[in-house]
Amino acid sequence: MTGAFPTERGSASHEAPGPVSLAAPLREVWNVALGLPGRSRPPILGMDGLLIGHHKGKLLAIDPTTRQVLWKRKANQPLVLHDGYVMTCEGDELRRFSLRTGELVYRMRTGAVESCVVENGTLVAQAWNYEYDATAVYAWDWKTSQGLWSTPLGPNKASALTALSELLVYQVGKAGASEATTTARNIKTGNELWSRADLQALGDGNFLTVAADGLIAWVGDLLCIDPSTGRNRWRVNSAGGVPYVYQGRIYQCSWGGDYSVTDAKTGKSIFKASLNRTLPKSLQRAGPSNVAFVSETHVFIGAENGALFGFTRDKGEYVFNFHLPGAHKFSEVVCLDGRAYHRSGFHRLSCLEPRS
Repeated sequence: MTGAFPTERGSASHEAPGPVSLAAPLREVWNVALGLPGRSRPPILGMDGLLIGHHKGKLLAIDPTTRQVLWKRKANQPLVLHDGYVMTCEGDELRRFSLRTGELVYRMRTGAVESCVVENGTLVAQAWNYEYDATAVYAWDWKTSQGLWSTPLGPNKASALTALSELLVYQVGKAGASEATTTARNIKTGNELWSRADLQALGDGNFLTVAADGLIAWVGDLLCIDPSTGRNRWRVNSAGGVPYVYQGRIYQCSWGGDYSVTDAKTGKSIFKASLNRTLPKSLQRAGPSNVAFVSETHVFIGAENGALFGFTRDKGEYVFNFHLPGAHKFSEVVCLDGRAYHRSGFHRLSCLEPRS
């Protein structure tokens, strides 16, 4: 992925590329409708100078400079972008569209795909097998679409599919249960490398990612798992907030505005601050919470009321806030070519750029 990172954390490694230059304060350049209020929120993804979104049952590509819609195709929400293509699932088919033209270039029957990743030339997906009435994890060669391996999961579902280089990690848990089994496999061969039982699920809302320094998870505590053995490298108390990994550091912000930076290799605390204390009194009830994006100079944090806050990354000093009128819940930010694209729970997409 070149110059962009979706903070849905849907990429293979869930780790932001770097370094990223985006300096606060930001100003709005334009905004457009994207999605329908009350519906499930589709991701907005960025790649190769294009924004890929979903609106009224159609997959669409947006030129971020002109906000012009370049093409539309009737399709479900985008699952993943890779190598100039966007993938969706239509019924029991996995479909691949060209990013540049929107042309449907490939389709294959897979079952209903709920999540997928592409890493090391391999496409891996969790899909429902109608013949066996069960789910399974499947792997295909990205270029040839030849099947490589599969493993059944029974009635259970895999969550937090994540990969880096030759390592694929996923969890399997029963509906309604907190326990889960975390499994690591060779992404090319499907050979199991290790498996461990966890009392709390490490995936979904609790965040699980393979980063350069290990497998990062958040289960109330913040922990790093050795990707070669499955054993904990370190485990530390956490103030809370979904982690954001950037350049060997883990950034978090809790619902109460407690901001922390942790070294991903050692688990040692690098910096802590109460962001609410630096806010103007009129904004202290806004509730900055999860980290949305990190750049070389600033950290951008969303709030439950739909606002986006900017603070200095290393000192936690307040710089600015942006609140789209009518926005009721913060959603996500994508950074692409020096601009930020913010989608609120009001389902409008705003283009933001540095003021100076």
